[in-house]
Order: sequence, then C-alpha cells, then structure tokens
Amino acid sequence: MQIRFPARNPERKSSSMVCPMDPKLNRPFDFGWKREVVHRTNGNAIDIYYRTPDKKKLRSKPEVCEYLKQRTRLKIENFMFKRKPLGLDDSKEICRNAY
Repeated sequence: MQIRFPARNPERKSSSMVCPMDPKLNRPFDFGWKREVVHRTNGNAIDIYYRTPDKKKLRSKPEVCEYLKQRTRLKIENFMFKRKPLGLDDSKEICRNAY
C-alpha cells in the first residue's frame, strides 16, 4: 500500500506531488529501479532514496552518480531528487514514514 502525504494547504493539493512530465525520468523504472520517499518523524523533512535493480539503497545524488558510472547506461538526468512524491504507482515509487 502506498502512503500519500497530505498537502499542508488543502487549496494546493497538487503541490504535494511532482508530475514526472519528462519521459527520461521514467527510464530507470524500466530497468527495475524504485524510488523511495521517506517522510521523517519530525514532520519537516523528506528523504529521497533510490533502490537499484540489485536492491542496493542509494541515499544521495553522489551515490547514484557513482553507481551509474560503474554499472549502467542511465544518466543522472534520469533521476529526480526533488523532495516530493512523483505520483507513480507502488511498483515504481514507495512512500512511507520513517520509523
């Protein structure tokens, strides 16, 4: 089950998610990548992680860059690090609260 975080202002619900309009942002999911959106317990911060097809958790843009150089033809431009859900289905994006 996917968790969606409520918008702070009910009038601006669309601002709580990013629309992945650029097709290049969907490319990693074709190869088995997953995007994880984690809402921290303090309520003010969201972390973005990417899970590789081999289940490795990458916690930062530099980690993703390093992984891409070694193992794939994807580019960093194929990844979105904006701290909001993209609004994808559960097979591509997991939204959860931190423990």
